[in-house]
Amino acid sequence: MRLVVVAAAGLALCCSRSKQTDSSAAKPAVSVPAAAPSTPAPAASLAPAPTPEAAPSARHSASGEGLSVIENSDGTVILKGKSTFNEALDTTYENCDFFTKAIPVLKRQLTEQQAKLLGEVCKKP
Repeated sequence: MRLVVVAAAGLALCCSRSKQTDSSAAKPAVSVPAAAPSTPAPAASLAPAPTPEAAPSARHSASGEGLSVIENSDGTVILKGKSTFNEALDTTYENCDFFTKAIPVLKRQLTEQQAKLLGEVCKKP
């Protein structure tokens, strides 16, 4: 019985708050104008636009069996293809040192034919 009385009192209290007879209470008495920007817009830069750099040319490359390994003239090594688990390989190594240290791990993800391609780039002259 107490629960019914408490629920009814809560409902009456809630409903009485939602009804507003005075419409001026919902509107602000004074409207505030929009704030004007205090600082002027910055002027256009007079610096020249950067020129696009030429893409590095391939120094050594090997491809086949769904794998491509390219050693660029800037020293980076790009590996693209699919692993034995049919996952995409799309990795760029900073230089041959990083690439040669990654070869043992890469061999675990590739077929024997693909793994042979890894040794064809980054050869010492």
